[in-house]
Amino acid sequence: QMAAAFTSCCVSSANVYWRLNLLALSAALAWINMVRYLAFFKSSYSLFMTLAVGVPKVMQYMVGVIPVFVAYAIIGLGLWGFDTEWFSTFSMSSASLFSLLNGDILHDSFLNLRNTNWNLAQLYLYSFL
Repeated sequence: QMAAAFTSCCVSSANVYWRLNLLALSAALAWINMVRYLAFFKSSYSLFMTLAVGVPKVMQYMVGVIPVFVAYAIIGLGLWGFDTEWFSTFSMSSASLFSLLNGDILHDSFLNLRNTNWNLAQLYLYSFL
């Protein structure tokens, strides 16, 4: 919060978007800091305990899953980066895989990769899902 306030008030050459991003980050961190005060109220103690027990387990899961997700994104980029727009960049590949996980573009993905190596595309998509 101190860095955001200093940048917004005292540095004249800072970009407006940089200032807004710092202020948004400081506001988000202030709200996260308020979570610790939930333990003092009886009505919100169960929420505090749920967060205290659940967040470390979710982080352990994320540490295990993120390398696999990144590997599939890089494989998709390498195999179909020049053939389809959905896998043309790393961010597009990640967004396509995230949409696949949510079930948004299942049929479209199979149709999009139909003109490429079809057997490899099916193996890739089925193993990812």
